[in-house]
Amino acid sequence: MRARALKALLAAVILFAATFVAVFGGALPASATVMGNGWTQPLTGTMSIEAGYLANSCTNPAHPGYGGYGAGLYHIGVDYRISTADAGLPVYALGAGTVRKSQLFSMANPDEGYVVMIEHVAPDGSHFVAVYGHLNNAGRPAVTNPDGSPVTVAAGQQIGTLYPLAADPYGGPHLHLGIVPGTTIPSSGWGTQPCSAWPGTNGFTEPMPYLNAHGSGGGSTTPPPPPAHWVPLAGDWDDNGTITIGVYNPNTATFYLRNSNTPGNADITAVFGSGGTFVPVVGDWNGDGKDTIGVYDPSTARFYLSNTNTSPNSDISAVFGSGGTWRPVVGDWDGNGTTTIGVYNPATASFYLSNSNTSPNTDVAAIFGSGGSWEPVMGDWDGNGTTTIGVYSPNAAAFYLSNSNTSPNSDISFTYGNPN
Repeated sequence: MRARALKALLAAVILFAATFVAVFGGALPASATVMGNGWTQPLTGTMSIEAGYLANSCTNPAHPGYGGYGAGLYHIGVDYRISTADAGLPVYALGAGTVRKSQLFSMANPDEGYVVMIEHVAPDGSHFVAVYGHLNNAGRPAVTNPDGSPVTVAAGQQIGTLYPLAADPYGGPHLHLGIVPGTTIPSSGWGTQPCSAWPGTNGFTEPMPYLNAHGSGGGSTTPPPPPAHWVPLAGDWDDNGTITIGVYNPNTATFYLRNSNTPGNADITAVFGSGGTFVPVVGDWNGDGKDTIGVYDPSTARFYLSNTNTSPNSDISAVFGSGGTWRPVVGDWDGNGTTTIGVYNPATASFYLSNSNTSPNTDVAAIFGSGGSWEPVMGDWDGNGTTTIGVYSPNAAAFYLSNSNTSPNSDISFTYGNPN
């Protein structure tokens, strides 16, 4: 019986140490215009507001804005349009900056198009992230260049075109512009918030007053932090019984999977999740013999699992554990051929394992190892078809592996590699 062991969450092995010097000079593109506050207008023409900042159905049900706002939501950006025929209209960067995210606007609803998030720096030194939402896939910038260095944009550079949003329920094509002061991007909720969160703004502020208060001649640049490390993966992507390699780029939330353990281009490339702090996981979530991708959001303790690699969707979405510093783990804990979720709390060296993905419960709870800097490892250590727990001490370069989840012991222990 082929073991359904953990094939992801390996330690990052690719480190990009990138620095750069960017020069932004010359005139703006002929089609881009500068607003009175010195920032580039993101759309060319007379912009009108389709839905304003904090438009809602929470405090004024008689005027819910449009579409989903009638379902208990409020808006934390501003929707701009030129006309009702804006699909394909170019979108321009407010100023010089560094691309931080470039992905689907909503992981749960691809009908909302894509989003590009750019970190800008005003002349007064204020950093902010601009969220440009509802763009087409084609023409949007990546987050990193092929050499791993960050992608930067000039003031007024075209960063995409408007997506053909449906009139119902989205009000037709428009640009959603959000502003987050500082450099921290919320992991989700970039467009709306539920009325239960009122009046919280998820870190967003009203765009034009902020831009007016931090007016500029197009912004400036500072060296951005290095891109996050790529994460190595392994799984049986094509159900041929052989585990092969893959990598995950957290800067673009992109999985690159190969069906052989040889050099070459990715056989499968897929964007899934929000990147950044999201953690990739891999497993056979439905027991069909094929390993597929997933992600875990530590800010919400939520797993998003897809049963396909080619067109990934959140086939399973479940909250388990407490998030934060807790680590996601996955494995076939009961040997039934299906990979299920779990979490590890390094503060208490505690594992919490669930035999279900759809309605997760703590079917197994166990303390093993010393916690702290020790890393959890999962595998079928004795080849009986059941995934069991283990830990690795980086200070001693020592592995401690247990053949049981319910009464863990160091059935196998050894040192390998160099200690940290």
